[in-house]
Amino acid sequence: MSPFPFTADIQRYNGSALRGDLQAGVTVAVFAIPQVMAYALLAGVPVAYGFYAAVIMSITAALWGSSPFVNTGPTNTAALLTAAALAPLLPTGNLVEIICTLALMVGVIRLLMGLMKMGRLMAFVPESAMLGFTAGVGVLIALSQLHFILGVDAPLETWFPARLAATLSCIEDIDLITAGIGFGVLVIMTLLDKKARKVPIAMITMVATGILAWWMRESHPLPMIRTISETSFGWPNLVVPSHDVELWRNLAPSALAIAMIGLMEAVSIGQTLALKRRQELDVNQEFTGQGIAQIVTAFFQGFPGSGSFSRSLLIELSGGQTRFSNVIFGIATAGILLIGASFLGWIPVSALSGLLLFIGIRLIDPARLKQVFQTSASEGAILALTFIITVFVRIEYGIFSGIIAAALLHMHRTRSLHLVEFVPDAEGRLHEIPYQAGASHTSSAVVVTGLSGDLYYGASTNLRGQLEAIIRDQQPKHLVVRLRRANSIDYSCWHALLHVAETLHQTGGAMYLCGIRPDYQRIIAQSGMNTFLPPERLFAATAAPFEAFEYCLRTIMPQLSGEHPAKQAWERYLRR
Repeated sequence: MSPFPFTADIQRYNGSALRGDLQAGVTVAVFAIPQVMAYALLAGVPVAYGFYAAVIMSITAALWGSSPFVNTGPTNTAALLTAAALAPLLPTGNLVEIICTLALMVGVIRLLMGLMKMGRLMAFVPESAMLGFTAGVGVLIALSQLHFILGVDAPLETWFPARLAATLSCIEDIDLITAGIGFGVLVIMTLLDKKARKVPIAMITMVATGILAWWMRESHPLPMIRTISETSFGWPNLVVPSHDVELWRNLAPSALAIAMIGLMEAVSIGQTLALKRRQELDVNQEFTGQGIAQIVTAFFQGFPGSGSFSRSLLIELSGGQTRFSNVIFGIATAGILLIGASFLGWIPVSALSGLLLFIGIRLIDPARLKQVFQTSASEGAILALTFIITVFVRIEYGIFSGIIAAALLHMHRTRSLHLVEFVPDAEGRLHEIPYQAGASHTSSAVVVTGLSGDLYYGASTNLRGQLEAIIRDQQPKHLVVRLRRANSIDYSCWHALLHVAETLHQTGGAMYLCGIRPDYQRIIAQSGMNTFLPPERLFAATAAPFEAFEYCLRTIMPQLSGEHPAKQAWERYLRR
């Protein structure tokens, strides 16, 4: 990681890159204005705070991140998580102080993850959990602002199902004009969605509804942004986070969720665009950039954000060449606000809520959800659990429940023991017979088994039980365990193998390990297991797959009598 990654871009910057970056930055700034306002409304903070976050985060993350295209600022998920974090604290707390503290905590977590090079952790987040969480977020976004669209009073309940029920109970009080504007925006955005990447449909729609609200200001006054939120956009004030330990404790779950989910979004966007451009993304550098951007934003009234897929993709499609396209985006956004800030206050609240309804619906991908359920029942269960927790419990816990469920599922799968018996037939050909509960295997003086996969502690009990059953039922004098297909073996499984080797030794038999790696031999020697697994019974893996196994058999054969059936069968195999 570099402390100043932008210096390399400065050194090779030229006029062509500047033209592309100017075009992309200004274009996306026009597209982003209504989106940022909608996310501020969703988060429950003044509109100005959304723009402060958009300007400061986009510039800072671009300079210290890795991707030249990831546009950082307010996003739907971060806004919804922010709203969930603020809801229980606002009645007794200071809004600015709480937002500042939350944003700072998010930034510190991201920065630490970047400095500790924890980028690889993103690989442990199952896609099914992310799909379930995203679908849940889509539902929450689409329905959380329903009272604004219908023109009814905001419900007092904080639990989403109760809020939705309270809103629907006021259906007889609906304001038809307000609802018409909200659902009209939804229809327009849906019908013209395919043109939205080339034409600022959202901006045009918001301007049109603002003009309509101004024209109707006396005949039918509509709730507008200026009536519920600050619409003056001066320089942000410097704020200081709270030192209240209790506040930090209350915000911790939300801060962790926003930090991690935001990093997943930013890295996913960066990797997608890097692959498209055949570039490399330094994940840890991106973590660091996201952290620095959030920390700086925390001191200037900005609420938490992350990488925006729609704005990032538009930066790339609009001709952005370097990280400075996002710097220009931040500057252009500030400039547009200084010129047209007074008009933004006339935009009806229901119009922004209609835009949020459209965004929420777009987040739900029925085709991919159906594909998960058709592909894997277990992954479908993880998706469903994540969705239910997100919508019906608490959004902060949604993604973590999915990750925990996937980890438990993985642990359950590692308990499955992949154990087979190798048996030669009358012509000397080798067959693999899986060991299963209740299956019968022929008694023999020589039993050859094979283990495969990851042998973790979850499988140790099954491993010991199955090998003990082999000794009890087949009564071998020589038990060969082939480990060439075993990816890894932890302490619990080594202990199970040693226990079986000792049990077999006490009955006058011997255990042999073949196809073992050099580190396995070192583990056996250093842990004192060579009492029952001496070096002469260990056969290291070679380039040829069954060579160590055949060396092991040739060691055993002289110990069997000439007429022994097992000796004859295995000799036919060795001759073949």
